[in-house]
Amino acid sequence: SNTMVFYAVETLTQTMFYRRMVTSGPCFDAAASISNVVTISVFPFPTPDAGPDMSVCGIKDTLRAKATIYSGIWTSDNSNDNFFNPTDTNSVVEIESGSYGLHTFYWTETNNNLCTATDTVLNIFFEIPDADAGSDADVCGLIDTLNATPSVPGSTGFWTSNVASDSF
Repeated sequence: SNTMVFYAVETLTQTMFYRRMVTSGPCFDAAASISNVVTISVFPFPTPDAGPDMSVCGIKDTLRAKATIYSGIWTSDNSNDNFFNPTDTNSVVEIESGSYGLHTFYWTETNNNLCTATDTVLNIFFEIPDADAGSDADVCGLIDTLNATPSVPGSTGFWTSNVASDSF
């Protein structure tokens, strides 16, 4: 009477046939039993590899998924991320200007039996600083104060000169 029974089996690795035997009352002999056979087909999941996590200067990066025999597609949690060719393993992605920081991209593969699997890649995008050394100046003497202006909050810089004896 119970048709919805869960049967735990070992991990399936190949196509298997299962038979369910049904008996009625005291009738337990093979002639009185009714059976039905089902086929359980096992298909392997794809094993996508979205490639390495990256630190990126600017708003564009080339993603680096490893190609397999299955088709795949790039997606993101951020609807403003733009994939130039989302089905290309090495698609260029462009983030929205000003949305620097961590972006998660997903490479999802689907095999011929519609089994899907996903791998993620975490890219951190950094704004490219614009070096502003300040205004040109004329100086009397050997000492001057240089006034650089950082273009990206939290960025650092250093001074160099084409004269070896200059010190900072």
